[in-house]
Amino acid sequence: GLRRTVTQTEFHKAIEPLLERAVQAAKTCIGDHALDGILPVGGAMHLPFAREFFAKAFPGIPLLDGIDKTHAVAMGAAEYGVIALRERGGKAIDPQDGKEIPDAGGNLILKSPHFVGIASFIDSLGRSAGVRLGTLIQKGDRVPAQRELRFRLEHANQSEAEVIILQGSEDAARLEDCLVIKRVLLTGLTPEPGRGLSERIHARLEVGRSGLVSGRIWDDVTGIEEQVSFEWDAMKGGSQ
Repeated sequence: GLRRTVTQTEFHKAIEPLLERAVQAAKTCIGDHALDGILPVGGAMHLPFAREFFAKAFPGIPLLDGIDKTHAVAMGAAEYGVIALRERGGKAIDPQDGKEIPDAGGNLILKSPHFVGIASFIDSLGRSAGVRLGTLIQKGDRVPAQRELRFRLEHANQSEAEVIILQGSEDAARLEDCLVIKRVLLTGLTPEPGRGLSERIHARLEVGRSGLVSGRIWDDVTGIEEQVSFEWDAMKGGSQ
């Protein structure tokens, strides 16, 4: 077969464009967020040149060495799988001894990849009744996370209210600027006793560590309630 001797200098020159692409991708993901450290994973990070390249690209941020770089991603994926299975009511069984795998999920810190917001409402004739936007989950929030928003109806005799779950950005100011994930329609609402309009409509969502979003939307006055549940992946495909 073909053999060729490559010097260390030539090798470094050959891989430098690939490392630069990795650095740029990392900077794009990080954005303006501050880092406590960089965890180098993958076989390439065994190379001193690769670690030095990242250290120069992120000055002042320590590289967190002392881990199994080759298998770190697979180990993280396995732990993530255990979390996802448990949040769906399943059990993770060790095939070696048939025993349930202990929960180590507390050591895995995950953050929400999106902003999740709520918009409301429509009236009983289907006309717009004044859209209001509110943020439930901030991008970068640690998960699991749970938030709740409350809304007033627009009219005293309003019999329906639509709550729209959205994916948006921090500066999204209009419904048109957001991706509609799920629409929840509460029907059969009755006039509120007394005078004035209270914050009778509640929207509560929880983002799990595996990306499962669940919660409920309900009316305080009538007790009417709708359950919601969806995956993060569903948030890339438009309205449901």
